[in-house]
Amino acid sequence: MKASIVAVACVVTATGGSVLGQPQGLSGTWELDLPRSQISPPLLHGGGDDGPAHTLYVTQAANGTLTLGTNAHSGNAWAYTPGGESSIPLGETDRMPVTARWDGDHLISEGHRDAAGSDVVIGVKEVHSLSDDGQTLTITQTTTKPNGETTNTLVYRKLP
Repeated sequence: MKASIVAVACVVTATGGSVLGQPQGLSGTWELDLPRSQISPPLLHGGGDDGPAHTLYVTQAANGTLTLGTNAHSGNAWAYTPGGESSIPLGETDRMPVTARWDGDHLISEGHRDAAGSDVVIGVKEVHSLSDDGQTLTITQTTTKPNGETTNTLVYRKLP
């Protein structure tokens, strides 16, 4: 499996006030459940050309900060600020502006840009959700290129 885009990890920072609506229990180490995942290139979240990240490390602070990271690509992290704009890498020298927000217990991040070429990502939307029992993290990612959209669903199991 080949993907034309490298990993995306994210840091989500809630801005002041209440963090109501955010699911609790996201902190921990998560392992990819490949049989339950649906993966097609391009894939932003994970290991780039090597497929999805097999392990996610998540930290959820009391103030609402949520950090997702992998060992892929030197363990870099990217910031999403609910209600604000940040920039995420799409490759070693390519970036996209994104915004993030909590919608109930779903973290939604979205970005769009103008770009030339049929193989260039011009939009991305990720929805992060936690199962009711707190043991499954699902990341649904839709990537838009001039020639169409691709949706990936990454399912992770929480490790003890």
